[in-house]
Amino acid sequence: MLQAKDIAAAQIDHAIANTKTAAQSLQERLDTASASLSKAASAFSPTHFFDWAKNKKKELWHRVQTQYTDLKLKMEQIKQRVLHLIAITLIQVIVLPLLTLWLMKVLFAWVAGPEQYARFEEGLLRRKQEVDRMRNQLWGGGANKVGATG
Repeated sequence: MLQAKDIAAAQIDHAIANTKTAAQSLQERLDTASASLSKAASAFSPTHFFDWAKNKKKELWHRVQTQYTDLKLKMEQIKQRVLHLIAITLIQVIVLPLLTLWLMKVLFAWVAGPEQYARFEEGLLRRKQEVDRMRNQLWGGGANKVGATG
């Protein structure tokens, strides 16, 4: 029976030693966790948080200003391109045809001579007058009046 008591006592001593080791390990983990929490709590103090928020606000404001400036620059470039296209279109639609007509008129006057050119202009004037007269007959004399009815 003595042996059974010795074995039971040895098992109890072994269990106590294991419990002490586990408690010691648990205490070390608790100390480490407590230190980490204390460190984290000091890192996220209200002052630190407000400094972080202030820096974040400055960073975001700078990013917004940069994007606004970029957008403004792109809008200005688009505006310049549109104005350039309008100028080119006006030149192609108005200036070039008028220049072509003027050059044809000058060349015709130079090639045909002044007398032939004068007769040509008189013919153009007569045709214009005929068209105006027919328009007046068609519209009852109110072709140039807004809202005129015949």
